[in-house]
Amino acid sequence: HCVNLFKSLAIVVIEAMASAKPVIVSDTSGVAEVIKDGVNGFRVCSRNPKQIANKIRMLIQDSQLRKRVGEKGRDFVHSNLSWERFATDCEEAFQKVLRKNSVKQVISKKIGSE
Repeated sequence: HCVNLFKSLAIVVIEAMASAKPVIVSDTSGVAEVIKDGVNGFRVCSRNPKQIANKIRMLIQDSQLRKRVGEKGRDFVHSNLSWERFATDCEEAFQKVLRKNSVKQVISKKIGSE
């Protein structure tokens, strides 16, 4: 159940980014890998409530920062995590497997005919 909870939280972060909402994530979460602190979201140290509060305060006080970081987050999601990108990546992976299997079949036939 914990794994599903963490996956769900990552999806929530990605959905918030896709909606141009600035996000704050723990540096220990998996989604932190795609967050460039202060660019497309904010990273905070795990279990550091003061740091989290400071980021929230900063976002409340600076509407331009909220907008800029939110837009960068949306741009990141649209460029890297869209369904179109996912489909393209899957197709490329399938093509690679098919090419690899085709080579194996040619080699097997050649070895079998000798």
